[in-house]
Amino acid sequence: ELAFELGTMIDAALTSTTDGLIWFVVACITQDQGFIAKARKGLDAVVGRDRLPVSEDKPNLPYITAIVEEIFRWRPAGPEGVPHLNRKEEVYNGYTIPKGSVIVPNVWTISREKALFGAIPDDGKTLRAPPAVAFGYGRRTCPSRHFARNAIWIVLPSCYGDKFGDF
Repeated sequence: ELAFELGTMIDAALTSTTDGLIWFVVACITQDQGFIAKARKGLDAVVGRDRLPVSEDKPNLPYITAIVEEIFRWRPAGPEGVPHLNRKEEVYNGYTIPKGSVIVPNVWTISREKALFGAIPDDGKTLRAPPAVAFGYGRRTCPSRHFARNAIWIVLPSCYGDKFGDF
């Protein structure tokens, strides 16, 4: 049972990592290239062109971290979050939600909530720190979220290195 649970977590992390990288490529192809030039400038200042970035470089590359977080906000891997079961009857905006109801959060909508982000152009280039909803929240937060974020953080700046050519 433990092996099954671990396999499920690893599969989920790999899926969200792959989705995140695919959406990064889509953003590179379809959006304003200004964010790419800014990321490359930061990488050149911290890492140079002699090596690829490593996790120890992360504190010095906040713009790369912002791009990774924006990918998860702009195109969450799963538009619906993890289902939750409410423990007691609740009233929300005049609607009664009975005890024991299954509530499925709409991550796509939450990640575009104007109260959290202000007006958000759906352009994939406006960088903001997202809320935790891309990976769930509370006791049901995705246990592989750190793996997914770190995997994309390592791979994404590597795409800017000379070994892969310039955009």
